[in-house]
Parts: sequence; C-alpha cells; structure tokens
Amino acid sequence: MSLTDDETEPTDFQKFGENNFQRIRDKITKMSYADGAANGEESAFQSAFDQGYKEGLKAAFEIGKFKYFFNHLDDKLSPEDLVREKQKYLSMNVKGAEESKQFFSLNNREENVSEISEKQQQHVDSLLAKFKAEVPKVVDLLNAT
Repeated sequence: MSLTDDETEPTDFQKFGENNFQRIRDKITKMSYADGAANGEESAFQSAFDQGYKEGLKAAFEIGKFKYFFNHLDDKLSPEDLVREKQKYLSMNVKGAEESKQFFSLNNREENVSEISEKQQQHVDSLLAKFKAEVPKVVDLLNAT
C-alpha cells in the first residue's frame, strides 16, 4: 500500500462522521417536515375555526334576538299586533340558537368547510326570510335598533 492510496481511502473516522452527519440530517429533515405539516394544519384549523365562529355567532345572534324578544313580550301590556306575531312565532316552533339543528357543521362532518359554511348561511337566510314573512312588524322593530 502506498502513501497515496491511504490518503484517498476514507478512514474509519471519516466514514463514522459521514454516517453520523447523514443520520442527523435525516432527523432534521423529518423534524422540519413534521413542524411544517403541523404549522399548515394549525393554520387550516384556525381559518376554519374563525369562519365557523363568525357564522355561529351570526346564527346565534339572529335566532336569539327573536327568542329573547318574544320571551320577554308581555301579552297584557303589548299591542295586539305584536301579540299576534308572538303567537305566529311560537307556532313556527323555532329551535333555539343552542340547538344542534341550527348548526350544519354538527350534522355534515363529511363535507368540507366551504360547503358547510354555504349551507349554514342558507339556513340562517331562510329562517330570517320566514321571520320576515310571519312576523314582519317584529323584524322591522328589531332591525331598526
């Protein structure tokens, strides 16, 4: 073996260093990928949460204000037209804002967020249209404030 052959062949120490470097690089790559995936999931979850929160708040507010109004309307002290509208509202049997029927995300878990969001918006709009048709004076009264 000549001196030049020894210099071109990797030593055991160099092989160990290269193997160790490769293991560390692989671990860092896996950790970086996992961190990136987690950050992406967190961002997607946050966006969906924000959208759901906004829609849930709207649904709860819009449905809740009618329920609150009619629950506190005194039949003896209120004008007849409002009492009649209260009876119409009660006959509609509207579920409270806290009822699962009011939130499409609970009943359509297999659909994506935008589809659920669209259905939720249609549901609230449909309910508000029913209120406008059945209890127009109260709708005008509540929208004026």
